[in-house]
Amino acid sequence: MEKFKDLQRINQMLNKGEITCLDTESGYRYSLCAICTNDGNECSIASYERNVGEKLKITRVSFHCPICDTKFDVLPEDMFLR
Repeated sequence: MEKFKDLQRINQMLNKGEITCLDTESGYRYSLCAICTNDGNECSIASYERNVGEKLKITRVSFHCPICDTKFDVLPEDMFLR
């Protein structure tokens, strides 16, 4: 699946405390990804932090590049869905 940018959906996911979302039409489950700043590789989530309390909001997402072995954080504006 090709990555695509949908900042509104990404922000909704993070505000709900979710790292994946289901496309009800196709049944496909999208996950977050980011581009490594060192080599341009698409990277998957390595870890995330969530607020615990009334609202389970994700506050930090870290990605890992398997090519250069770098772990990095990005803002929602730099995340994609795939």
